[in-house]
Amino acid sequence: MPEAELTLAHATLYIATAPKSNSATLALGAAHAALKDGTVQPVPLPMRDKSGKASKEAGHGKGYKYSHDYPENISGQDFLEKPLSLYTPKSVGWEAKIAERLVRWAELKKSINS
Repeated sequence: MPEAELTLAHATLYIATAPKSNSATLALGAAHAALKDGTVQPVPLPMRDKSGKASKEAGHGKGYKYSHDYPENISGQDFLEKPLSLYTPKSVGWEAKIAERLVRWAELKKSINS
């Protein structure tokens, strides 16, 4: 415990003084509602397991783009047939930076797909 005591104190102070937001709570609620009220979307073929002859013949894994081969690890591929937007970051604290990052990623994805 003595080794972790200072680290735990720092973590506690950081969490206690960090800007508070309910964005994660709202996102979890939206995710639960999407699962309860909506239909489960199929896994796209490029994302499906391609091991085994039958899977390969069915096209599993075909067209998969390895994200790490692209700038900022954004391949531009879609993972859902109908996109879901569950999380909306607030403009306070680190969430403002998250919002900027999400906009940047959307721009990258659009430039790759156009």
